[in-house]
Amino acid sequence: MPVSHSIYRAALVALALTSTLPTLAQAEVDHIVLVHGMGMDGNSWRPVYERLTGNGQDVWVAQLPQTSAEADIAALRRLMDNLDGDILLVGHSYGGMVITEVGIAPDVVGLVYVAAFQPDAGETMAELSATVPSELPQDGVLITDDGYITLKPDVVADVVAFDLPAEEARYIAHAQKAASGAIMGRVTSDVAWTTKPAWSIIATQDGVIAPAQQEEMSARSGATVTRIEGGHLLPLAHPDAVADVIEEAARSLQ
Repeated sequence: MPVSHSIYRAALVALALTSTLPTLAQAEVDHIVLVHGMGMDGNSWRPVYERLTGNGQDVWVAQLPQTSAEADIAALRRLMDNLDGDILLVGHSYGGMVITEVGIAPDVVGLVYVAAFQPDAGETMAELSATVPSELPQDGVLITDDGYITLKPDVVADVVAFDLPAEEARYIAHAQKAASGAIMGRVTSDVAWTTKPAWSIIATQDGVIAPAQQEEMSARSGATVTRIEGGHLLPLAHPDAVADVIEEAARSLQ
């Protein structure tokens, strides 16, 4: 019995939909969690967040209290406790230390370091910073009586945020979140990159974490490396390029 043209067309449409469904289902991890650096808050991820969510990603932004490394690790774990499914952790700067520790959780499937510390067991950020000195001047840090640190505004403008518009750099300098100086001496214990795949975005003009040190840490962790010509605040200065790497990491984890 001959098949009608309408039935034939319906069969073709069904076949086309079936063939495309696996590609759509495999496109992303379940959640992407963005972790900010020291002296910042989650708003530093806003441009990257908008690009990722605009492409259909489920993105969450951690807010770290920065009263201690332990409190920051607990804050990220608390956020993750409310998420079901596979998680890709992304850390900027100090956020790299946080995701290194928290990334051992079984639901974390990968780590993306953005101009970030990638410590090994037994290391502190203070030791890593001293090993390969950055362009931060020694007298550029302000310390309160109770041990909280920020940077002098001119240091933020000249060293940290030099590739951002002047008004934005000035705002960042005047909106710093004070962080406990004890964070710099926190000894890393758990190291997720020894068992989880990692990606590293190196800021080739970084004045906070020396590019040479980022290269060394990335080689040690076996990270897939992308280099961006820019300063320390890549998520704000180059959000499209950063989002591209995060999405490539998410796709490769399927």
